[in-house]
Amino acid sequence: MLGFSPLAASPLASSASIEQGFGADDVFAGAPLVDSPSLTQFHALKAAQITTGAPVVDAPDIDQLHNITASSITTSTPAIDTTTLAEDYGLTERTADHDRQSNRGCACH
Repeated sequence: MLGFSPLAASPLASSASIEQGFGADDVFAGAPLVDSPSLTQFHALKAAQITTGAPVVDAPDIDQLHNITASSITTSTPAIDTTTLAEDYGLTERTADHDRQSNRGCACH
């Protein structure tokens, strides 16, 4: 059986630091060209076993005010249908004697 013996009794290095510098001088890219993207989307949405309670709708409260103004109304000649008029006069017959008696004392004859 082999025994355990560490490779070194102390670390090989206490710290390590690597520093690199990159630079780009006078980079010219020209006019960028970006094509029109093409995108297709498809959504398959499903709703299964939705249960709701009885809907509650409060009484509506509507206040409406309409101010309607008509201006510059032009119409053609109105068309009026023929009017039918029926009159009934209640005439009573008078005798000639009655007319003479009622006109007595009248200055008009």
